[in-house]
Amino acid sequence: PQPNDHEYQKNHKEALLALTHIEVEFARLRETMYQEKMAELKEEMTLITDGTHPELASLMEEIESKKRKRMDTAAAWCRYQQLNYRRQYEGFEYQANVHFVHKKNSLRRDMINGLNDKRWKLDEERAKLGESSPLTGSVPDRAALARHKKVQKAEALELRHLQSALGFPLAPNVLGIGKKDIDDDLEAAKKLIEEDLEALG
Repeated sequence: PQPNDHEYQKNHKEALLALTHIEVEFARLRETMYQEKMAELKEEMTLITDGTHPELASLMEEIESKKRKRMDTAAAWCRYQQLNYRRQYEGFEYQANVHFVHKKNSLRRDMINGLNDKRWKLDEERAKLGESSPLTGSVPDRAALARHKKVQKAEALELRHLQSALGFPLAPNVLGIGKKDIDDDLEAAKKLIEEDLEALG
């Protein structure tokens, strides 16, 4: 029993030493793995901070790609809306200019027809009184002919421009009746009425 106990004690001590050695090595290995893991994490943090992390770069590239697509889509929609509004504006402006030209020419014709009606009525009154009409067969003066020719030329140019327009053309550069033309027309009408009144008197 004595030798066996001694052998047992010896084996027991060797086993304890072996276990202690294993525990020390395991603790050292665990510390080494911990330090390596911490080093990897620090390296990843550095890559993330610098923006050079492979996974982060891939995600950022995907995000930027989606962002560019959305911005391109929004820009295209904005251009489409601007073009649509511009066409609508040009269409409304074109219609307004056509209406203006029509009303201007109509007003001018009405004024001329009104003056002619007054002259015809004066001729009829003179005819009833047995007087000859000094206006019958009269030839307009050069100034009146020049004004009439100028008006006809302007109206012809406007109508030619309107007839050649297709779709939604650019609005024509419509010029209104000049103040001088209005004054000349009114002055001519005034003279005609005064002459007719003098003839009746």
